[in-house]
Amino acid sequence: IFPANITLVLKAGVNLLLKPGVNIFIRGVVRILGTAAKPVSISPFSEEGPWGVFAVVGAHGTSVVRHLVLSGGSAGWVSGMFFTGQANFFHADVDVEDSTFTRAHGDDGLNVKRGRVDILRSRFVDNISDGFDGDFIEGKISDSVITNNGGDGLDFAGSQVIVKDTYFSGMGDKAISIGEKSSVVVYNSVVRDSTIGIASKDLSKTRIFSTALIG
Repeated sequence: IFPANITLVLKAGVNLLLKPGVNIFIRGVVRILGTAAKPVSISPFSEEGPWGVFAVVGAHGTSVVRHLVLSGGSAGWVSGMFFTGQANFFHADVDVEDSTFTRAHGDDGLNVKRGRVDILRSRFVDNISDGFDGDFIEGKISDSVITNNGGDGLDFAGSQVIVKDTYFSGMGDKAISIGEKSSVVVYNSVVRDSTIGIASKDLSKTRIFSTALIG
């Protein structure tokens, strides 16, 4: 648990191996500065089981996540809050680029609540349930790949989001779930081979342009 307003910086090549039940909890900005040659990795220490959660709460400023490979986390309580994702940003803005969220054992590979998010060239693959969950957020997801998640690929509630140039396949539930009065635009994307392609519900408004729905 980091003190309030402390910035956590993970430089290129950092590899964190976390044991079961270990959490990282930050009340400040995070700067994860991996590169294509030297990504930052956060993963399980061993095959004993998943680690806990990586959580950023109430940051004053925008966190940056570049070239991160995050895998093998779960869900749980930290400091009186329950986090459903292996990575979580609550009341915190974040820019994500060229990163992978995979093998999450909780509800979400990445969960953002009440913040702004911009996700570019990233992957949400092989998570037990949802790839990405956004609750009451604003932002954009583009040039990304979302495949083989057990639940939804993208799950939005009360959010305003643009999804463009993104490929979806092999979801156990919905490729894109849009609910709780969300407003979502899906543009120039491919949605295929999922139980449900795109679901718009709970007074949401969804617009789909130049997008293929297959299988």
